[in-house]
Amino acid sequence: MANLKGNEASLVKYKPKWQSGKTQTIRVPMAIANLVLEGAREIDTNGNQSLLEVINSQKEYITNLSNKLSTLEQELSEKNEAISNRVIQLKTVSQVIEKS
Repeated sequence: MANLKGNEASLVKYKPKWQSGKTQTIRVPMAIANLVLEGAREIDTNGNQSLLEVINSQKEYITNLSNKLSTLEQELSEKNEAISNRVIQLKTVSQVIEKS
């Protein structure tokens, strides 16, 4: 509701949060809204170059995680194979014991 008794002198002055000028409302999926807002704030504060640096560092981080995951998957596969071989050995020993 409008303040009918208000005037310019009674209004609280504030500094805009955005450095790049006027803003506008946009619609983005809620799932990525925070990410888009973070990117927009980064560009507004530090410019495009800073955002590219952030993106590149995130790409590097994701690549490192992916490599670690691949290594862990390989180790898990090797351990599963070793366990399977051990189970086969134990079954064979168990069958020999049962026959004797």
